Amino acid sequence: MKIAKATETKEKKMAEKMTRKELFVRIKNEMSNDPAVVEMCDKYIAALSKPRKPKANPEVGERQAAVASYLADVTEPVTQAMVGEALGIKPGQAGYALRALAEQGIATLVEGKKSDPKAYVLAR
Repeated sequence: MKIAKATETKEKKMAEKMTRKELFVRIKNEMSNDPAVVEMCDKYIAALSKPRKPKANPEVGERQAAVASYLADVTEPVTQAMVGEALGIKPGQAGYALRALAEQGIATLVEGKKSDPKAYVLAR
């Protein structure tokens, strides 16, 4: 009786951690004698196998442009909190824009102490 409960518990845990694609593969394997089920599972597996395209967010580009403009106006290094407060956006959004601008070569990360918040200036 203990073995049956252990197996049952293990199967429940496996079912909880299963992805949708794995679920359809399992259904297809278990019900391979029903062509309608196999066809349906193949359709879902194919759809779930396609790579997802990231959704383009036009606000991100606008935010980056605003942050770049702000960096052009200031002479001192600025942190994401300072940029967020000045532009009225969340500090995390400002940090994302600053990192993206640094990757593009528009902004430069200013080296400082390890404990200091990251500061950026406009690349010159």
